[in-house]
Amino acid sequence: MRAATDLGSNALAPEGETLFRRARKWLPKGGALPREDWESRHRAIRALLVAQAVGLIVFGVVRGFGLLHVSTEASIPAICALVTGSMMKRGQRAVVATFGLVATSGILVHLSGGTIEAHFHFFIMLAVISLYQDWRAFLLAIAFVAVHHGVAGVVDARSVFNHQAALAHPWTWAAIHALFVLGESVALVIAWRFSERAHEHAAESQHQFMEEQEQRIEERERAAEALSRS
Repeated sequence: MRAATDLGSNALAPEGETLFRRARKWLPKGGALPREDWESRHRAIRALLVAQAVGLIVFGVVRGFGLLHVSTEASIPAICALVTGSMMKRGQRAVVATFGLVATSGILVHLSGGTIEAHFHFFIMLAVISLYQDWRAFLLAIAFVAVHHGVAGVVDARSVFNHQAALAHPWTWAAIHALFVLGESVALVIAWRFSERAHEHAAESQHQFMEEQEQRIEERERAAEALSRS
């Protein structure tokens, strides 16, 4: 009986392993962006962090918050933009910038009084973060949404939500929001994978072209050498 059980588990193992490998093969690898492309995207994201820091100050003052209050909160994205220069590694810069982007979303929701419209900022930032094509940054953003909505919803629910159902059950509504974020994430991962495939095909085509060019040059050199001997 035990031998039969072992045989059954061994028969299922390769299938499960194959499915896992297929899933890993389909998912984007991350970190495949050429350095120049990554740097140009990072520069744009740093500029966005600075612009949003200024926007938070203006929005907070208009909403009636004190200048010191909003300046302190707006310093978070500003500092993230400042420290993500060339002194840090590429992955570290992406993670810190990502924190600045999602923190901006959280601050905006807080300053707005938890309005639903302000929550849309999270969705926009997630799309921006996907430009890094980095799993660490991407997963940090998703986790931030769930933890921020849950923890802040318990500590100060009215800074995150503005309707009674969410005020009464903040963790439930945090999970609902995280679910929608996860749905957007799936779409972004699919787009990310197609982008990686396009880069891979372009690199393969360029490599093939270079090999063909080298072969042609070698053939010409051999033909010229044969002519010179004759």
